Amino acid sequence: MEKNIAVIWGDCSSPEIVKQTLRVLDKVAEKYGHTFHYTAAAMGGEAIDKYGDPLPQHELDKCLAADSVLLGAVGAPVFAGFRGGFASLIGTTGGYLVGFILLALIIALAQARWGLGQWVFVLSAAVGLLVCYAFGTAWFLIVYTRTGAITLGVVLAKCVLPFLLPDAIKLALATLLRARLYRRIPA
Repeated sequence: MEKNIAVIWGDCSSPEIVKQTLRVLDKVAEKYGHTFHYTAAAMGGEAIDKYGDPLPQHELDKCLAADSVLLGAVGAPVFAGFRGGFASLIGTTGGYLVGFILLALIIALAQARWGLGQWVFVLSAAVGLLVCYAFGTAWFLIVYTRTGAITLGVVLAKCVLPFLLPDAIKLALATLLRARLYRRIPA
């Protein structure tokens, strides 16, 4: 298999992560006889610095011409008014970010205990997502009530309900993708 991959290195520490991802892709290519051609494309802070535009058309064209795009994390704190990093973790929505770690931990523990079956994944991911919502909602209430009054109903309406359908769709897609990958990747 021969594929062209557009690589968006991203901002901050993301280039280091992308670099390691490319090393993994190169090992996969070597082991399975694939060839990957990489084309760098700029987006976000890098593109703003170079071109004054977060996604210039000529950089987008590189991505559209590729078979796939490897996208590093885009958006340096300077472009978010320095609201990223540790401040995000201790802010009102930080509980949801921490909740994702709990979600991954629940999936890993369930699979270690009951195996890698499809239903183990689906049920543990659903339980993990509920824990993520609960932890994030509790965190939001604790942090937000320090600065003003808010009810549980308002928090659920703003922080959970809008994400139920998208998260259900992502879980379904992850389940389908997981099944396909497990069939294709030798143990």
